[in-house]
Amino acid sequence: MTPKEKAAKLVQMFIEIMPCLENQTGHLILQHAKQCAIICVEEMIQTMEPGYISPVNYWQKVKTEIEKL
Repeated sequence: MTPKEKAAKLVQMFIEIMPCLENQTGHLILQHAKQCAIICVEEMIQTMEPGYISPVNYWQKVKTEIEKL
């Protein structure tokens, strides 16, 4: 899965589990979902052991793609 595809999938997953924001605008829901996805990706990066450059690069690209959404 490309970083762009993974970013979209993560954000969509968070959008789907945010029923408490039903009365919010689509823009606000998207912003909240993006924030959650970024936190998730940052946690993935932080838990990787030093030396895992390829996975870290992948997750950094996913984070960049999330920010572009």
